[in-house]
Amino acid sequence: MKKHWLHKYKDPNKPYEYAHAGLLTLSTSDMTSVLDNLKKFVKPFEDYKDLSGLLPYYSDNLEEILKTKLKIRNYALKNLIWEKNEQKILEAFKMLKIRQNNISLLKKHLK
Repeated sequence: MKKHWLHKYKDPNKPYEYAHAGLLTLSTSDMTSVLDNLKKFVKPFEDYKDLSGLLPYYSDNLEEILKTKLKIRNYALKNLIWEKNEQKILEAFKMLKIRQNNISLLKKHLK
């Protein structure tokens, strides 16, 4: 994966699924929502060259990954849950509904 202008607007589910499985996540450095939410349990990379340096490192240091597996899983179980994020999710849906209503009004006005 390489950086893309749309990344700052995306928040994919896969990194959170990995965290709940206790897996270390690698992500481009422009996926700010993932970096903010997973904190020290995500390893950012800038480009393919940077990623190609991380892969052999973790391949050679499996013990490091095994040591953090339980920490990642516990972090996910405490932080990446509905109860901790309910308000943010509901606010996002409210904003979406407001935007949809505004678009509908605009379309009616333009007819």
